[in-house]
Amino acid sequence: MYKNEMLDAIRVKMEKQGKNGKKLSEYILNNMEEAAYLTALKLGEKVGVSESTVIRYVMRMGYSGYPEFQEKLAQAVVEKHKSRVLSDIETNSPIEQVSHYELNRLEYMYNNIDESALDNTASIIDEAKHVYVLGVKESMSVATYLADGLARTGKDVVLITCDIMDKLYRIKEGDILFVISFPEYSFSVLKAMEYANTKQVPIIALTDDASSPVSLYSACVLIAPTKRYGMIYSTTCAISLCSLILTLVMSLRLKAYEDDMALRLEASEYVYNGNDYINPVNLDFGIKDE
Repeated sequence: MYKNEMLDAIRVKMEKQGKNGKKLSEYILNNMEEAAYLTALKLGEKVGVSESTVIRYVMRMGYSGYPEFQEKLAQAVVEKHKSRVLSDIETNSPIEQVSHYELNRLEYMYNNIDESALDNTASIIDEAKHVYVLGVKESMSVATYLADGLARTGKDVVLITCDIMDKLYRIKEGDILFVISFPEYSFSVLKAMEYANTKQVPIIALTDDASSPVSLYSACVLIAPTKRYGMIYSTTCAISLCSLILTLVMSLRLKAYEDDMALRLEASEYVYNGNDYINPVNLDFGIKDE
């Protein structure tokens, strides 16, 4: 059991709580990673109590309000992860550390995935005239993977990995902006999202947690846990989630995808039809005899 001053206080006071207070305490202790990023209203819905009951609960726990409680709980989550990483470093080989973390994060992501948000994402992409995919720094590889996959479904895609406004200035109503952003977050990406909002463009964000600053500007937020191993930044969960998005989009655009593949095949057959050289005798360069 993970030990933390805040969590210890919740355990100690749980027996003195009323029925609703016990329910809240049990949920927070058993689901602290999720609870840390829930609003008071959402936490109440998860437990089956009102928002005001949640507020009274955190006040009884000695906090000035829900924001302070949520901040402390988020800190407890970070400390828990740090202690787990330090423990892994001391006891496991690099292969065990990485594989253990990646498998756990994938399992956690898919167990907590918001299917309605994914379906909504696929529908928004399918209906868009142009899809602008934005990802810089650590997010660049994920953005490239997603943009390439969407292009294969027949969508008109604009990939942005640098010089953001040089490509984004053409965005307009009817298009969408798909932002991929992980720590350390880029201020230029936030400004680009702000600009897209002024153009009435819906924004989809793929980020590492619900408290990410890109969530503020997004109509739809998808969560993919990430981790840094020294100089290496793991995006395993993000790539896996993009694969799922591409599968959903492809199912909606099956006819367009089949047409695109037929064109690709026709082009390939034209280029690779067995003719390895060009016979200049058969070419007309438009040169006339004087």
